[in-house]
Amino acid sequence: MAQYLPQATTRPGDVRGHRLGTRRGAGECLSVCTIIAALGLSPQWPVLLASVRDESVARPWQAPAAHWPEQHPQVIGGLDLQSGGTWLALDVHQHRASFLVNRPEHLAGKTRSRGELPLIALQAPAQRWDADSLSQYNGFILGLADANGLVLHQWDTRTLRSVHLGKGLHGLCYRGIGEDHPRLARHLPRFAASPLPRPLATASPAQAWGRWLHLLADGGQYSSADDALMWRRDVEGGPWASQSAACLALGKQQSRLDFSASPLDPTSWRNLPSPLSH
Repeated sequence: MAQYLPQATTRPGDVRGHRLGTRRGAGECLSVCTIIAALGLSPQWPVLLASVRDESVARPWQAPAAHWPEQHPQVIGGLDLQSGGTWLALDVHQHRASFLVNRPEHLAGKTRSRGELPLIALQAPAQRWDADSLSQYNGFILGLADANGLVLHQWDTRTLRSVHLGKGLHGLCYRGIGEDHPRLARHLPRFAASPLPRPLATASPAQAWGRWLHLLADGGQYSSADDALMWRRDVEGGPWASQSAACLALGKQQSRLDFSASPLDPTSWRNLPSPLSH
């Protein structure tokens, strides 16, 4: 990892008309889901996260909401309609969040869905992860964050590695902890040079996140380049793309989640209300 100072099923329809790039070489992950994390840099918001989700355009999903009212009534998160899991979730009562970045390692035979892990992590944040409990999962990076910081659990189907990230601006992609990527090399310095967001509860997404929304838009264009933040490619005959983005703020007694299903447009963002406020 590099470090520097609507409820309706949603697919990015504007991706379909674009000419897509070619597939990566063997051994590389099909997507480059990305997390930018500003940790300990804002007294009011010790954790500020920006995330980009890359996925097959054919895989159906729903925008973050209270999708698990019986099991997790205090949780809002994106819903993968194929597996029932999520890639990013926020506990609005505990002001704790979790996210998932898939790694390329795959097990032979039947496996469990990695999308259930963020929900498990929020339900039991003190759970001790080990190789035995994870033996049925393909490779992943699981992040668990609260006002005390961000812990990453990296699983490569053989070994589990966990690390508590220190103060600073961090970037994470599928390659894992301590690994760089052209996307991070290009975009992380841009976030480092940008003013920190000030996501007050009453602020609009543009007021709350400021320059970050424009950085996530990556010039308003999809690209197949390795360093593109808004990425699209033809993979095994079907399009993959950066389908959505989210910005998350965690404080000691407050949290905020903003989301866009069209992150190429900085005006497309909306703030997600707490299910406990209704």
